[in-house]
Amino acid sequence: MFSKLKVVAVLLLVLHLLIINSAYAQDRVDDVAWLSQSIRFPFADKWRLDIRPIVRITDGISRLNNVSFDYSLNYSLDKRINFIILSRTFFFPDRGPRRFIFLDAVHKLKKEEWRLTFTSLIRLHYAFDTNNTVDPDFIRFDQGVKYKLGNKFSSFVAVEAWMKLNDKFEIGQARYKLGGTYQIRKKSSLNLQYWRQQSYNAEFSRLDHMIVFTIIHILQD
Repeated sequence: MFSKLKVVAVLLLVLHLLIINSAYAQDRVDDVAWLSQSIRFPFADKWRLDIRPIVRITDGISRLNNVSFDYSLNYSLDKRINFIILSRTFFFPDRGPRRFIFLDAVHKLKKEEWRLTFTSLIRLHYAFDTNNTVDPDFIRFDQGVKYKLGNKFSSFVAVEAWMKLNDKFEIGQARYKLGGTYQIRKKSSLNLQYWRQQSYNAEFSRLDHMIVFTIIHILQD
């Protein structure tokens, strides 16, 4: 019963965001690529350290926009619940860096008979105001469903809503995500995603079509 309610909740959220999305004219549309590598270091019993450099290419996937580095610490409370603290720093070719801290709480519910995993994530998105740049803060809600197609391949769909915290509590951005993961070795896999990202602003709105490619390595004895 609970899993069925989660499916309905995801579908209703997608429908709501699509309705909002259709009401906005786009001031800018861009094609973007993220290229990254995630290196994961499990240690102790329930802990994992992740390092992930990301290269972002914008303007129709023709210009290097920035490079960022993620450092995250993951604690698994049990098989369903884990907590993550993530530090991200952006470096730009033409201006100073930007820094963020993300605090995540993640819940997963597996239905082995359906080959499905339902995932709910809540993220507190805090931005440091540096180099005369004031970035907004958000609380982000991500609802996703993963389907296991075989021993080596899984696919997923998800929707993520970014709610503004600095001014009034309202949606500032939404991501609609579709992707898959292919395991090439026991501890290595490839992840490819497509994101449709809509930003909302009273004066300016933009739509990004994003390709996100990640090589994942797990370093463990």
